[in-house]
Amino acid sequence: MTEKITFGTTNATPKRILENSESLTITFTSDLTYEQIKTLLSNKENTSAITYTRESEGQVPYTNDYKGYTILQPTIGVGDNEYTVTLNQPNLQEKYEELKAENEKLSIEKEELETRVKLTEDCILEMSEVVYA
Repeated sequence: MTEKITFGTTNATPKRILENSESLTITFTSDLTYEQIKTLLSNKENTSAITYTRESEGQVPYTNDYKGYTILQPTIGVGDNEYTVTLNQPNLQEKYEELKAENEKLSIEKEELETRVKLTEDCILEMSEVVYA
């Protein structure tokens, strides 16, 4: 079985990948120096296009794309040619702002509809009084 993690066009060997609702942490090995890794990961194009690939003989390769991530914590050297990087989930803040704006819009629409329902009920009441008069 062969595994690789690709940052843009640069391959490394993954040791551990932890993903949760807020971040992605990747520990990997590479022949690149710490400074080269730092330069690689400071390029937004490399961290917004991360691909994990696992190939086993006789099986269809498994690929997972991690798109749109941004650097959360700087690269940390953790051993000989071993590095860890933590990235933000894509667009969390942007998604939050979109949902907040949509919620405010829906609240306003709800109030407007409630007002229209009340006016309609009042009109029906007045019309029924006229009909019975």
